[in-house]
Amino acid sequence: MACTKTSRTLLRRSNSCCCRSSEAAGTVLELWYGFDTDQQAADYPQTPLKTLGLLAKSKIAILSVVGDSDDVVPVEENTAVAEKLYKALGGVFEVIHKPGVGHHPHGLDDPTPVVEFIEKYTVQK
Repeated sequence: MACTKTSRTLLRRSNSCCCRSSEAAGTVLELWYGFDTDQQAADYPQTPLKTLGLLAKSKIAILSVVGDSDDVVPVEENTAVAEKLYKALGGVFEVIHKPGVGHHPHGLDDPTPVVEFIEKYTVQK
């Protein structure tokens, strides 16, 4: 369903959205952050993609578990963009793909890869 004037009104009333698109996500950001236009949202300096440099500089490794069939947060519009940018900044960004899985269920049946990632990139003192 595309975001329409009606769904935007519902979104304002309920703080949730029936839409499953990047447009819907933009609408949520506009409402929560008070942006009047898509351009204001795009220009906002504190979006996750615009702050990745700070994380990379601090040598923080990122792990993302994604469903390859996610239509709520499509991999190619989100994780893939962040991964490419973060690696270009010199950061460690690993992705575990769950083939054929949508937005839910989150996580993995076997958490071993997540535990191993944390152990690998956690400094022991």
